[in-house]
Amino acid sequence: MATFSVSQFNGIAPKIAPRLLGESIAQAADNVRLDSGRVEALPNHSASVYTVPSTTNTVYLYSGSIWKNYNAQVDIVEGPIVNDVTERVYYTGETYPKIYRNDGGPYRLGVPAPTLAPTVAVTGTADLDELEESRSYVVTFVTSWGEEGPPSSATTPVSFRDGQSVTVNLPSIPTTAGLNFNAGALKRIYRTNTGSTSTGFQFVAEVVYTATTYTDTIANNALGEIIPSVTWMRPPDDNATLFPTGPMQGLCSIGNGIMAGFTGKTLCFSVPYLPHAWPVSYQLATESEIVAIKPTPGGLVVGTKGKPYIAQGSDPSAISLIQLESDQACVSKMSMVDMGGYVIYASPDGLVTVQGQQIQLVTDALLRRAQWQAYNPTTLKAMNYEGTYIASNATKSIVFDPRGAKNALSTVSDTFKAAYNHLETDTLYFVDSTSVKKFGQGSGSYTLTWKSKPFVSAQPRNFGWARLDAASYPVTFKLYTDSTLEFTYSVLNSDPFRLPSASRARSWEFEVSGTASVNSVSIADNVAELL
Repeated sequence: MATFSVSQFNGIAPKIAPRLLGESIAQAADNVRLDSGRVEALPNHSASVYTVPSTTNTVYLYSGSIWKNYNAQVDIVEGPIVNDVTERVYYTGETYPKIYRNDGGPYRLGVPAPTLAPTVAVTGTADLDELEESRSYVVTFVTSWGEEGPPSSATTPVSFRDGQSVTVNLPSIPTTAGLNFNAGALKRIYRTNTGSTSTGFQFVAEVVYTATTYTDTIANNALGEIIPSVTWMRPPDDNATLFPTGPMQGLCSIGNGIMAGFTGKTLCFSVPYLPHAWPVSYQLATESEIVAIKPTPGGLVVGTKGKPYIAQGSDPSAISLIQLESDQACVSKMSMVDMGGYVIYASPDGLVTVQGQQIQLVTDALLRRAQWQAYNPTTLKAMNYEGTYIASNATKSIVFDPRGAKNALSTVSDTFKAAYNHLETDTLYFVDSTSVKKFGQGSGSYTLTWKSKPFVSAQPRNFGWARLDAASYPVTFKLYTDSTLEFTYSVLNSDPFRLPSASRARSWEFEVSGTASVNSVSIADNVAELL
């Protein structure tokens, strides 16, 4: 039989001393696929499908055909409305939160409350035979797309009798840049109703956004619904006075029409199916500054600069925030990736998985902290490719496959700056420099490299023959003896080939490279052992 043979190819484990590696564990595994057991080359990527500036950090394919690119780390969520013909999307990360539709935008997400209360004046001749009532008014702003904001402060109550009318002087529309107060925008007027058992403000009327006054002649029994937006607030934006920790970022959908985001140590949630409304009462606080969030079936994973959290609940008014028993901070926002049922993110010590309330440092057996830090984890940007986690820094990418311990870790020679999963077509797009490409959907393959562990003998010896079984040829074979490159050979078929006769050594390593899949490599004293 052969002296040593490798027919199962696995990934790298830099934490383990090379000579103590298992026989199938590699010292180097670059541009490889290992899920089949043999070593295969990663497929090439497609040609460029779109050109972006070199400063791009986010790309998004809108409406299936229009590429959007951003310099910032932008999070984009499609609207929660079924069969939405306007194709609205919401996003954060670029100055203030925004909304975009195919008929206009982007505009600011959220609607401000009027800064001043309306004022009122009572006119006309009162019917002294009728009871006197007290009225108070509030006003809300409504965007051109029907989004209603929180109410103004209430007017000072005024006395009113039949025969009189009330003129309401309406507050002005704000001039803040980005607000969607164009044709179709409105002001809504609400008032108290002393003839009702309700203590809330009821709908009176709505007028065009340019209106400055409204004369109220509506009878109490003709008033409409109670104002719905009393607690609604716009999401944290670039108003530093109101939001000193900055605009909301990390926007994501957590189901049931609810969106989530964060700023500083504050976790924010929207009203279901109303992404412009973010009540303060829905906010939750963490001990440390939030870095990234991702939804999972087990809850919203919250990575912070301290301990991680899981937020669980289906009603934004009753979501519970649970601190996980782990010191694994999240060091890179773009390293947190949804893997389908759980997330992976980069910590100071390695890669961390969170599934429900279970958290694990999954690279602990593969990498020491110093080895992991050499990858510059604070700069990592990651993506999910067919169940594998691929993270890139400025010089190289690492691949982690959580489905198998032995083939879990490998490397890729290319880097990327941004990625986007288009779920409808199951296509992963990425940005290498200035080009958007389809990951793994080009012709041909990368050039793979796989280097074995050192096979060590008690005494120096000379192996005479080798055999390499591959799906196709040629394959480049390299032999290292006592850590020195001894022999390079282009293998053209599966026949045994002779090794240098003068190579007496205690330590033997081999390396294969090329584009062909390799099934096995065997090294023996003589050719008979290989046959």
